[in-house]
Amino acid sequence: MNSPEQPEHEIAGHQSTALQVSPRSVARLLIVVALLLALAHLVFAVNYHYVELDFPGATFLYVLFDLMGEITIPTWYASSLLLICALLLGAIARITQRQDGSFVRHWYGLSVILLLLSIDEAADIHGAVSYKLQNLFGLDGALSYPWVIPGALFTIVVAVTYLPFLAHLPSETRRQVLLAGGLFVSGALGMEIIEAAYDAAFSYRAPYLVMVAIEETLEMAGAIMLLYAFLSYSGWLARGFTVVIAGPRANGPQPQR
Repeated sequence: MNSPEQPEHEIAGHQSTALQVSPRSVARLLIVVALLLALAHLVFAVNYHYVELDFPGATFLYVLFDLMGEITIPTWYASSLLLICALLLGAIARITQRQDGSFVRHWYGLSVILLLLSIDEAADIHGAVSYKLQNLFGLDGALSYPWVIPGALFTIVVAVTYLPFLAHLPSETRRQVLLAGGLFVSGALGMEIIEAAYDAAFSYRAPYLVMVAIEETLEMAGAIMLLYAFLSYSGWLARGFTVVIAGPRANGPQPQR
């Protein structure tokens, strides 16, 4: 990490300010937000469906924080986490390309995968795929959300393809990435299968709300863990992780106010 006594840098004739990033602090803040969103979902959904306490904005807050909805604050948050991960991995790929070039394609590929997951989270592409598959095959029970079938196949292909990539990572980063993947997949696929089985047997009831909260929290926790892992890795890779914001040229004309 760069020392705090040297916060200013000179980049291409520009005066700049350096902001040091603490991966641990970032991860803590993000996980607190994720837990608060899950809690808001449970409180407002239980009130809407069961307690029916009437107060100004009750329905609006339920819709706004519904983890099962797509145009909601939790969906925006989850999609943003994946997008930030994609951008970070793209930056690491660029740094790696300028250094020794090890597994550059894997870095870029993982960045693209996370970008696509971000788009899917916001646009519910997997939901549309599930609807089509359900109409074609009429699956029931644990597979009544049939998008999990291509989702599981895709996960297996990615996992096998990235085994050499994982092996080359530092041991601590590798453990963190595996934990992140386990959290995300257990939410996106594991909880989805459990929810499908429950939904097919019991329809919509209170336990389903809790299952959805667990699913989405696991997915967000996986994305946050991945972000933490690669923020830490990028600090090691660049021998210190610093965000540098370039300002006006030090000796040039200042912009008119």
